Amino acid sequence: MRIFINISKIKSYKGKKIQIDLSHLETEITPSGVILIVMFVIFHKNLGCSLSLIEPNDLSIRNYLRDIKIREFCQRNYQQSQELEAIDSVYAFPIWRVEKQYLNEYIIKVSTYFKSIDPSKDFTIFEQAIAELVNNVYDHSQSDLGAYIFIQYYPDNKLIETTVADLGVGIPFSINNYYRKSGKPPLNDHECLLLSLKPNFTTQSIPQNKGKGLDNVRSFILANQGTLLIYSGTGFYKIKKESQEEVCDNPINYFKGTIVNLSINIANLPEFESDFIINDLW
Repeated sequence: MRIFINISKIKSYKGKKIQIDLSHLETEITPSGVILIVMFVIFHKNLGCSLSLIEPNDLSIRNYLRDIKIREFCQRNYQQSQELEAIDSVYAFPIWRVEKQYLNEYIIKVSTYFKSIDPSKDFTIFEQAIAELVNNVYDHSQSDLGAYIFIQYYPDNKLIETTVADLGVGIPFSINNYYRKSGKPPLNDHECLLLSLKPNFTTQSIPQNKGKGLDNVRSFILANQGTLLIYSGTGFYKIKKESQEEVCDNPINYFKGTIVNLSINIANLPEFESDFIINDLW
């Protein structure tokens, strides 16, 4: 069976031989694209599928996928989370399958990476946004395969793009399941995405972030004049600078789960203020 990894053609093929054909890729692959490939591979390896890969014809894309060690990550992480200690790209932080108990460890490593990019900027709020997205996965997604994260730095534009994703039930299912139990009528997927971004809304009684996860992320992105993308169910949400908000149909068909993509401007982050104080010797 030959499958083109295209966002409109992700399906499940239990126990089959699958050929993943990336030869057609001709443009720069985004962190969301990387995570889609990773989750496709890991999901199907857990279904007992046998997978083979045709690499991209484009040399720059082929080298990029080798540099971030996407093949090694999939080989090591389809059963349990295992860290890639180093990758060959200085402009990316390694792909991670972040388990809940290792979230703090991950954030510490990410913080060190961010400081290597620009030590004059304070990345704390950004790090908190990433942590809240991971908490959302474990509070709501019911994913058996955890949370997947990939971070890419674009030095020419001074942008950092981060994707956090899971293969859980999806935001619309989670909300409508909560509504069903509460005796409320169901919402369509577009309405569910908008509701998930409202302050203090949660489907859990004691969530990690008390219903402020996605709202906090949205507020941060607006303050930073960045971009927030959410793919879940049949809905796609987008907001970018100047509060340009859009909800439309999800371009990723046959996709189970949620993908959240953040793009931030490093220049718009606050300056780092050191807590170090020189004692008055006099």
